[in-house]
Amino acid sequence: MNRLILGSLAFLLVAMTPAIAPAQTRVISRVNPPNPRVSDSFQATPFQLVFLAYRGHFRDQGIPSYDAFLSAYGQGRISEADIVSVGIEANRVSAGMMTNKRYLRAVKSYLDSLVAGRS
Repeated sequence: MNRLILGSLAFLLVAMTPAIAPAQTRVISRVNPPNPRVSDSFQATPFQLVFLAYRGHFRDQGIPSYDAFLSAYGQGRISEADIVSVGIEANRVSAGMMTNKRYLRAVKSYLDSLVAGRS
């Protein structure tokens, strides 16, 4: 009885393999977005933007990293608007985020959380 069940399961597995293989080999092509700067499908969230700044992805644009980043924000040398501006320059967010008060508040909130967590 066990051999019959095992044999049936093995047969089903082999029989279904060709049906599964084509689905695994499909290639998904992406259409290039019309705006090469920032696509509508990718906008860095406020958390991602702050995390990128903290990790030093914007050092070339004058934003310090790690502890120097936290110190600069805590002392008022950089602001949430600076982070968003650099994010726009680096093509991580669209230019519209600079005037989006909700986005700016969220960036400020994450920055404040980082500084508070440091204490």
